[in-house]
Amino acid sequence: MSITDDALLREPEQPARHPVAADVIRVAFSAAEELMRTHGVVPAPTAHLFMEEYSRPYCGWISTRPFRYGADAAGAIGRLGLLPSVLAATRVVFIWEHADLLTGLTKPGQNYPHAMVAVEATFTTHTMTWRPFTANLGPVSPDTGIPVCIPTFAAERLLAAPKLPQPIDDAIATWRNLRVGDNMDATFAMLQAEGYRLKLFAPSDDPSAEPEPDAYETDGPPPKTLIRRARQMVKDALATRQPGQHPGVGYLRGTLAALEWALGASPNTPLSGKATSEQPTVAEMKREAELAYNEMHRLGPGADRFDFVVGVENTTMWLATGRGIYLG
Repeated sequence: MSITDDALLREPEQPARHPVAADVIRVAFSAAEELMRTHGVVPAPTAHLFMEEYSRPYCGWISTRPFRYGADAAGAIGRLGLLPSVLAATRVVFIWEHADLLTGLTKPGQNYPHAMVAVEATFTTHTMTWRPFTANLGPVSPDTGIPVCIPTFAAERLLAAPKLPQPIDDAIATWRNLRVGDNMDATFAMLQAEGYRLKLFAPSDDPSAEPEPDAYETDGPPPKTLIRRARQMVKDALATRQPGQHPGVGYLRGTLAALEWALGASPNTPLSGKATSEQPTVAEMKREAELAYNEMHRLGPGADRFDFVVGVENTTMWLATGRGIYLG
């Protein structure tokens, strides 16, 4: 069952901004900066959920599942609106890194500006917090095997109802069409099975009941079920890949080689060819990610095997840490 726009318009008008949402944006931006400085990656697009009938309204978050470039990325991001729709959340904050999101929607190699972005959406409008930064590479992270990012932030801006990336618009539209008759437990389980990371809290009028809103804790390597699903996604993409499509065959083959190695189907590392244990350790995957990163910069775009190496680097980083957006 859904609630029509007419029903929503009969409700009292919501303020465009909420103080608790502002707190969540501040904490999420701070956590994202810490993730860049310690792991060299940015968090996946995430939706934070609120139920404003409570004095402590923050009630959970959901981050995107693994996705491929292009239409699959758009679908995965747009689906962030399903959980708040079923939950009947009254306000949602969407947070992402600008260059990372646009790269996922198009293809690698584009030069997009960096910014942490938060969109606070009500049933009738939205505001955007735009925090641009320049990204400088630092030393290699011992956790991910890739260089960390040292961001230098410029002045933050608040924008009223700016144009949004289409998948974010889609997520907001999905949420606003409230599906209050759907089964919450079934929806939660379905999204988890698809690979979304999500957590719900009980909203409360008790000031001591709400946990700290940090959606970006380090999770460690992804579960085998998710790795197997990613492998099947890549195999399906390889079977139908046409010339000129992105990501290309070389990238997908690098991705598949890393996934096969992680699942124990190949005894040798995908890039160096070294024999490893039947089930690679996190340390071995981190070393392979660092090796692939260095090889990417040695070869440069356009070189033979460059796309293969990029696929290996992206995937081994995801396999080792579970961090960043895995673009298979």
